[in-house]
Amino acid sequence: MIDYENLNFGDVIFKVDAKLNAFTRRKISKVDENGVEWFRYNEDRYEYSIQEYTYIGRIECHVFGTVDGNEIDETKYFFSCDGDIDYLFKSDQEEQCYYSTREQAQLEIDKAMAKNKELDRD
Repeated sequence: MIDYENLNFGDVIFKVDAKLNAFTRRKISKVDENGVEWFRYNEDRYEYSIQEYTYIGRIECHVFGTVDGNEIDETKYFFSCDGDIDYLFKSDQEEQCYYSTREQAQLEIDKAMAKNKELDRD
């Protein structure tokens, strides 16, 4: 998890992106000399990559009075990746795969790939 309160400008976080290949991959079948049909796929179910995001700032919102609205009082944290600027809320890290180190991100990829290999056996 990312400790947003202790981020300094220029700090780097890592996001694991997953590209679904389930609909584009091909099943390759083979029948051995005993008549048993075997198969494998030409690519994995998911293709993973690690994106590097650099912390470039935040916007803090202070609400005075009674204001209805979703996430209106949450601080936005801004990150730059490949020239694009994205922002996150603290609540976003529960839904997406953001990590403090590249090693944590790679460990998550390794876990996901092992799980996918198990699913492909079925």
